Amino acid sequence: MSAEPLSMNVDDIRKQFEESSRKYRQLEVELAEIVNGPQSSKSPLKEEEIYQNGSSRDEEVESIEEDMEKYPDIHLESPPGLVRSRRPASIHLARRLELLANPPETLKGVFENYQVGEIALCNWLRKRPVLISDTQTIERALSRINAHEVHSLPVVDMNKDVIGVIDILDITLGIALSLKNKPVQVKVRNEFMMRTVGSLFLQKHTKSYVISNRSSLWEAAEKLVQSNQERFLIVDREVQGEVEAQTQPEPHVDGILTASDILRFLTQNVYLMRKEPLMMKKLKDLGLGTRTPKTCYLSDIAGHVFTVMGETGCAGVAVLNNEGKLHANLSASDLKGLTRKNVNILSGTVENYILRDRKRGWWVKPVVVTMEETLISAVLQFVCAKCHRMYIVDEDFHPIGEISHHDILKELMKIR
Repeated sequence: MSAEPLSMNVDDIRKQFEESSRKYRQLEVELAEIVNGPQSSKSPLKEEEIYQNGSSRDEEVESIEEDMEKYPDIHLESPPGLVRSRRPASIHLARRLELLANPPETLKGVFENYQVGEIALCNWLRKRPVLISDTQTIERALSRINAHEVHSLPVVDMNKDVIGVIDILDITLGIALSLKNKPVQVKVRNEFMMRTVGSLFLQKHTKSYVISNRSSLWEAAEKLVQSNQERFLIVDREVQGEVEAQTQPEPHVDGILTASDILRFLTQNVYLMRKEPLMMKKLKDLGLGTRTPKTCYLSDIAGHVFTVMGETGCAGVAVLNNEGKLHANLSASDLKGLTRKNVNILSGTVENYILRDRKRGWWVKPVVVTMEETLISAVLQFVCAKCHRMYIVDEDFHPIGEISHHDILKELMKIR
């Protein structure tokens, strides 16, 4: 870093900030024009195009139009979905000027000075929050999760207040309970898929948690580890103890904070990561990658595997071939393309289930790392591959360990 910025006075910093803000607002206007402008330049979706496991994007558009009739003040965005029109607030000018004049010099310092609300704003600008009504069906929820490529949905009641969050693991648990000693077509297609989203709150194995948008990102990461949660609802109010179980409907939420957001933020500070000795240590020196992964075989029945995942709260398993070698990764999120039309696929093998997913490619194959990998390298691979677990294999490609987002966050909390 050059010495020139250090000699700037507050007026110079203010002018620089105002100019940056002007350009930023201009970019926002241009982005809005692109998002909301004419769509004629885009190629139309073919009628026969299947959007993962048989769910079409057109079905999601139809479902949104029905929701719009019920919730007229929740407007349509692109891609289509239920979103709140109010965007999260930006950091106050005085605070931004203070940070520009005295920027944090350590990784922990950056986390302690970065507010959760800023993550919410970045997420909002990149992709508006997608919500669902508690009276909609679970099939509709799966369709929305699939179409918008998310893992969870905030749920709104008849007053349009957010009453909690459902995620793909909640749906997996519901399917697991429905498949108990009953055929797929009876318990899943005709009953479970047509239940309301609100009914999932009666079976939730975990509660929804809220965090204040004023909390620091360091506090958020710490609470994710302590509560063993993957996500928090971000609210625009003070929260006792930084994080608390949601006990009341929230009239407005800024979005959702996930463990993936923390890792993505880490990659934006690679320079500071490299200055931390802990981040340069190998996985074997940190004792990571030694947890034995849960497994299944290609020949196993898909419905049975998802049932076990739901009952045990397991988010993903390593799929093995007949020789016990790692072949694929099956996670709860792979249910997102399920509809009443294709639900019979649960009666088939895991191999057929994987092959049925037409969107799968090299980027969703199991990510394999070695114990010689550094922690910083593992973080970068998590974010680049957009995966939630990576596997350790032996010389015969048998999975012997795994590493998850929470493993990374636990190590991050050791930085001083």
